[in-house]
Amino acid sequence: MNAKILAFSVMAWAAFLLAGCPQNDLGQQSDSLHETADIDESSVPGDSAQDASQEPPEVPASTVLLNGSTFGDGLVYIDPLGEAGDPMGFIYPVGSTITLMAEANPGWFFVAWGGDVESLEPTIQITLTSDTHIVALFEQFAPPPAPVFFGAILVAADGTFLGNINNNPFDLDSLSNSFGTYGNPFSSLSIWNEFATYGNPFSTYSPYNSFTSTPPEIYIDGVFYGYLTKNAFLLGVTVDPDALAAEIGRFDVIR
Repeated sequence: MNAKILAFSVMAWAAFLLAGCPQNDLGQQSDSLHETADIDESSVPGDSAQDASQEPPEVPASTVLLNGSTFGDGLVYIDPLGEAGDPMGFIYPVGSTITLMAEANPGWFFVAWGGDVESLEPTIQITLTSDTHIVALFEQFAPPPAPVFFGAILVAADGTFLGNINNNPFDLDSLSNSFGTYGNPFSSLSIWNEFATYGNPFSTYSPYNSFTSTPPEIYIDGVFYGYLTKNAFLLGVTVDPDALAAEIGRFDVIR
């Protein structure tokens, strides 16, 4: 009797298990587990197709190029000079600070900086954070008035007439006339007046300024001849004002 009850219990328990776990459900569960285990190969890190589509990160430039040009007649000085670059220019490390100085040639004056730099000062400092192009603009002084007479005359760089160059002490406009407008050592228009604009050794228009690039100009018969100046490094024909004074008999003003 006990053996029959035990056999029935085992059969009932087996039937219960089969009823609770249908074959179809187990098959579906198995398929589901298999699908879950499948791996999307396109999402695996390091896949060559995905890496090819990614752009490399940009690396900031460590150097910059400085170049420039001039309009008019003048020079540009750069301090310090960088390494020679290609195209024409200089190469500097990013963040470098440099000094630019514009110097006009005789008969011209500096106007302004242009390009990537804007300033009216002839000497400036700039910091280079990217490629930079500079332009120095120069303009010519207004030409001196055309003489209405023949002979040698003296004209300031700003166009002011400064007298006739001769040894005639009776010519009211002569540099040799000690009582005339241009020969009187107390006249504001005389180059012999060391306290006036055109005779002061510190004035940019004076022939006695050894460093000026804009001394008085000499014209003979209406044609430019040269400069009256102590600046021995000025290009072109130069005449020492002391030599001129001796030539026209003005020994009293030789300095």
